[in-house]
Amino acid sequence: MKLFNLFSRKTLVLNFYTDRKEVFDLAKPIKASKAFPDWWKDLPKEMPGDPITPMSTMKRCIGFTELYNNGFILPMWSDLNIDVGPIGTTGARWCYADMKSGAGNHPAEQRGNYLPDTQYQHLKLTSPWHAVCDEDVKWAYFQPTWNFNNPETLVIPPAVIDFKYQTNLNVNLFLVRTDQAKMHNFLFGQPMAHIVPLTERPVEYRFNLVTKEELDGLRTPSLWFTNKYTNFKTAAGKCPFGTSK
Repeated sequence: MKLFNLFSRKTLVLNFYTDRKEVFDLAKPIKASKAFPDWWKDLPKEMPGDPITPMSTMKRCIGFTELYNNGFILPMWSDLNIDVGPIGTTGARWCYADMKSGAGNHPAEQRGNYLPDTQYQHLKLTSPWHAVCDEDVKWAYFQPTWNFNNPETLVIPPAVIDFKYQTNLNVNLFLVRTDQAKMHNFLFGQPMAHIVPLTERPVEYRFNLVTKEELDGLRTPSLWFTNKYTNFKTAAGKCPFGTSK
């Protein structure tokens, strides 16, 4: 039992890769413990109760503090403006300040018309970061809701991912359409995703600046028209030399 416990606490290593020096220097993913929102930092630990008993604030909320004591935050790597058309339309315009980052979207039919295009604008932001882990550990991916001043204006859907068979750190956004066209401004450094390992093992984060060719070599191979991830995971498991790096 002691040997098992020692093994289970072995440090898990997650490597981040980018081919953009300015992103490597200025927009690294950070431990979530460094991303507590400013409004929370400004809270007193207690407030007057009724009638004289002190009442704790969210400063003492264990659920909140434990959330930020786990995992890492993917920050926005450039200012981004997205101009979303009103309810009933299906269009949007977007522009990054860096003039080089990418984005795309998926047709609503792929999600069975859940969050329909006439009420929500979908946009997948292509992150300049890729993450790689040699071990098949699951990670929970979700919206850092507490870090948004107006979280009701967007949805960043949750997921469970791994970084052994896929390396993307893209951000799926669903922006709520309103009666009028609306400009959404995402500023450099804005937390966009909170990603937590589904393990109690300690995690070490490492950062690597690589060439475009080296970064391309980390992507899940596009060898199949559909079901790319599952097919790659199955094929890699049958390969006697393991997965490519």
